[in-house]
Amino acid sequence: MLKNEKNREVMALCFRLFGAEVINRDLGFYMLQGVVNTEAAKALTAIRHEIIKKVAANAVDILDCLNIPKHALYAPIAGDYVKYNSSPNYGEIVGSRL
Repeated sequence: MLKNEKNREVMALCFRLFGAEVINRDLGFYMLQGVVNTEAAKALTAIRHEIIKKVAANAVDILDCLNIPKHALYAPIAGDYVKYNSSPNYGEIVGSRL
């Protein structure tokens, strides 16, 4: 259990976001099973966006906590995906920058 209140709040937000994303991914199934009604489904996008904004405010701290190197944050595929996929990269980060 996290002893620091701020860390507990941030992790609770991450867990809520994960849960909202899982529900969103399988929303059709949950609606067919009667677990989620139409009103809740309509509200889900706004709820997800609200949680994302709160998590984004703590993104740098979360990445530091997970020990993710700064150079690994650059996504070269986002620039030109055709060029990026034209040769095998073997998971390597090519041309990384911040």
